[in-house]
Amino acid sequence: MTREEMLEKMQDASIGASKLSMRSENAQKVHRTHRFPRLRRELKKKSKLLVFAELALPFNPESGEEDAIYNSDTKFRPTFSATTTALMLKAKADTNDVLKNALMRRAGKTEWDTSSEEFTKEDWEIFGKYRVPRIFSLPVVHINIPAFTKSDFGRDYELRVEYDDNGEIVGEVPGVLKVDKLFKDKLYEEVTEYQKTIDSGLCKDTEKQQKEAKSTIYRKNPVSSIHPMNSVLAIELPLTNKYELNGEFEYSDFDSKKVQQSIVLQKYGGNFSVAMQKFLDGSYEAFDTHFDFYVLDMGCPTEGDPNTNEGKMLIGKDTTYEKSAFDISSPQIFGDKAESIIAAVREYEDTVEDLESEVRRSLYTPIYTETVESQMYESLSTVLDIENDKYVTQKVLKDNSEVITIAFGAKGIALLDDIECGVSNKNEGELDSDAAKNDAKSYDLDSAEFADDTDVALDSVELA
Repeated sequence: MTREEMLEKMQDASIGASKLSMRSENAQKVHRTHRFPRLRRELKKKSKLLVFAELALPFNPESGEEDAIYNSDTKFRPTFSATTTALMLKAKADTNDVLKNALMRRAGKTEWDTSSEEFTKEDWEIFGKYRVPRIFSLPVVHINIPAFTKSDFGRDYELRVEYDDNGEIVGEVPGVLKVDKLFKDKLYEEVTEYQKTIDSGLCKDTEKQQKEAKSTIYRKNPVSSIHPMNSVLAIELPLTNKYELNGEFEYSDFDSKKVQQSIVLQKYGGNFSVAMQKFLDGSYEAFDTHFDFYVLDMGCPTEGDPNTNEGKMLIGKDTTYEKSAFDISSPQIFGDKAESIIAAVREYEDTVEDLESEVRRSLYTPIYTETVESQMYESLSTVLDIENDKYVTQKVLKDNSEVITIAFGAKGIALLDDIECGVSNKNEGELDSDAAKNDAKSYDLDSAEFADDTDVALDSVELA
């Protein structure tokens, strides 16, 4: 090509562009959307956690009363900081006597100065009852069948269903819930056998031991019913062994961008939720001094095996969460820089966009699909021996015939046929499915009473 021909072609501006956008520096890089890392628990680690708070009002802020839009089921809860939301409502109340009187009545106050643009102690008294941890909830089922999940700890799957007024599922019940029922029925047979040893006097377990024994039996269920997976966001600040701010942490220019870089995702359960409950029930009232967040100190154990999944799990289990040893405004933490830090936190909360989507991405929780269901059924025989398990009784088989047929094929059909023909060598069993359902509910393994806090940050454990 001659110089003249090149100059002629350059008259066409499009020749300088990559037609398929394949020849571009941007195309040479991996672009990732931001995700919040999970809180890591490691040997000897200590951190201060600033857990985000929000306001959740069970009424319409226009009227101060419940209506079809905002009520106890669907609360008014902006994603702004708790302070900014309170000041917005305060400003509104300054020109809206209906709202002002409603807020005062609900707080048991007869006076409230709404003229100030600053957040005051009186404002805390008005809005404090609506202040809660900012919890993100996802309805999930947990499946712990290693042959399927390829994990020693199982996996959560998002599963959304519609319920009628009686709490029953509308439409087809997902297979995982049918499998959950099968195991609950089977384990009820085991619990019933144990209870007979109590009733006969052969077993001398105390009430506490009985409850622990029964919860241990129900824990054998490799799948779960639908339950909320609750998570919170917190700013993590590294501490020394004396619970003072780690000198390596750079906070001199701690702005809203640095806030985002310091945020971690934490499951709201076990020891963590027990500590948070102390803020909510007033036990930690004297230590609750920042309206936009709750402050906890996390302390990880000093001994353990960080090189195995089991060891990492135990480190997570033995981690403690307590009220803060030093307030963030104390010399050991931020000192006179605390106010600017608090302002940066508030600015981040007030300006962050699409926070729920960012949290959802960060959870790494797949959706329960037909493919997941099919693979679960295919692997069920690896955790249940229907021929030799003595708790898979005739009643259990008959009451779960659909699952038995789908998951175990000809083997399951043969066992059902034997029952139908009266030639089954299986025990008839004691199963009462309604009683089994209610008994299992009384051992809610996600509750604080039975939670063992063995859940560990997914990025700390090899799940696959």
